[in-house]
Amino acid sequence: MQAKADAQLLREYSRHGSEAAFGEIVARYTDLVYSAVLRQVGSATLAEEVAQSVFTDLARKAPSLAVRLQENGTIVGWLYRSTRFAVSKHLRAEHRRHNRESQAMQHYDPSSATSPDWERLRPVLDQALAELSEEDRQAMLLRFFQSQGFQAVGAALGISDDAAQKRVERALEKLRARLARQGITTTASMLSAVLSANAIQTAPAGLAAKLAGASLAGAAAKTATTLTLMTLTSFKTGIIATGIAAGLAVWLVAEHRALNRLQGENAAFRQQISQLAQPPRQTQPPVALKADNDELERLRGEHGELLRLRGEVGVLRGTQEKQQLELAAARSENAKWVAAAKAEATRVSTINALKLIGLECHLYADDNDGVFPTNLGQIEGVLAKVPSLSTIGTNAIEFIDYGQPVTTSAASYAVLAREREPRQMPDGSWSRVYLCIDGSVQEARPENGNFDTWEQTWIWRHSAK
Repeated sequence: MQAKADAQLLREYSRHGSEAAFGEIVARYTDLVYSAVLRQVGSATLAEEVAQSVFTDLARKAPSLAVRLQENGTIVGWLYRSTRFAVSKHLRAEHRRHNRESQAMQHYDPSSATSPDWERLRPVLDQALAELSEEDRQAMLLRFFQSQGFQAVGAALGISDDAAQKRVERALEKLRARLARQGITTTASMLSAVLSANAIQTAPAGLAAKLAGASLAGAAAKTATTLTLMTLTSFKTGIIATGIAAGLAVWLVAEHRALNRLQGENAAFRQQISQLAQPPRQTQPPVALKADNDELERLRGEHGELLRLRGEVGVLRGTQEKQQLELAAARSENAKWVAAAKAEATRVSTINALKLIGLECHLYADDNDGVFPTNLGQIEGVLAKVPSLSTIGTNAIEFIDYGQPVTTSAASYAVLAREREPRQMPDGSWSRVYLCIDGSVQEARPENGNFDTWEQTWIWRHSAK
């Protein structure tokens, strides 16, 4: 059965007070909100508290938000903006209390390595995302922060699968450009791999249920006690404990009172049954007996309500199992993206290494009467100038043995060296990179994947005899 859209769930909650619908929304987006807060505050405890304030705000604003959403609309963009606002509010409070700014880039060193390391990317990621347009940011959130495939992204945005893929690629390139201005230079493929592997941090077990209960209680309250206590929370250990107790107070009190009420009613129920089983006293007034019967009926009705609630819990557990299966499928697709990014990185490193080796081979030929080297050992002294070799390894490259020295008089497209083994690309095709005598690098992808036939035709036909 197809899952309900965010707009449908939000309308069920705002119009009918369906706590199950609100709970499903919280379960659907707990990881997104929790991860976004955790990246910015760096504390798991504070991340839970700020996430609770976001969902409390959602519960209070559900009626107006449900009116603005389209029939199959999503609230992922609204939640992300609300999360940014809640984090900013928390950090401003910390600034006033400690009389200092909370700088996300406090220890950032722009002269460090330019690879998209997650620890360098994490503090500036949300600011860069906030600078994107609403459409681009929503596409990025659905793809990398909700682990949605292009079909799901397109359905949420009201566009085709291909258009969704193009929008994600454009948004990824814009994000890469904004990160470059912060000193983090990388390729779109590598940035995609880093986001796929690190963007979502799994929230602690049971957090979704905790947030749903506390948020609904906070929305129904007439005072802002919970939010006030959250705002007054500090990073110190003792005050953190106070903030946790205050943030969960509404939920724990409600649960405790409900448990006590049910235990008391069950005890009263057993007592009433025991009294009814005894022979009636002649002195007991008929009015008291009628009151006992009314109380018994009331207890039976509440017991039936308890059974109904237990049934709803079973339904919610089934929904959670379904979401876990969908998450596993999304993670599998992301793993394919990571593998594709790694394959592309290896391909680029190999091409760069062969280009630099070609340059060193020409320098070698200039010093040896135009004769090129026949193995890497002859230019071993300059291999340190080829940093890409540290990534792919020297064993990944081999020189072509023609049985005679190759000189500068050979055809310019004669092959001098190549990858030792062909590589299978993520799309299933096979690739091999070659270094020509003129210093150019060529990539071969024969349709049948047979490089022996291709090399016999290409190398021997066009190389010097």
